[in-house]
Amino acid sequence: VAALQSRVGKVLLGRLSEEERRVVLGSYGGKPNEDNEKRAKKEYKSIVVMEKNRTYLNSAACLRIGRELRGPLRYLALLASLLP
Repeated sequence: VAALQSRVGKVLLGRLSEEERRVVLGSYGGKPNEDNEKRAKKEYKSIVVMEKNRTYLNSAACLRIGRELRGPLRYLALLASLLP
């Protein structure tokens, strides 16, 4: 577990594809300029769960976390992952 702003988080961000990195950092549309890139680096728009060979973003990351919980929340996450 690491905040994306931490050193470890920055290393993990480096493991993401360019498209995934844009999702995590947020996109501002149009042609990116230096100001937007600087702002995007400071504004995180996602939750990310990274495993050895797989990356989960946004709601998929939340569901992945939920599957690791104990008790009824785990079953809710399993049920939610079956629904479209």
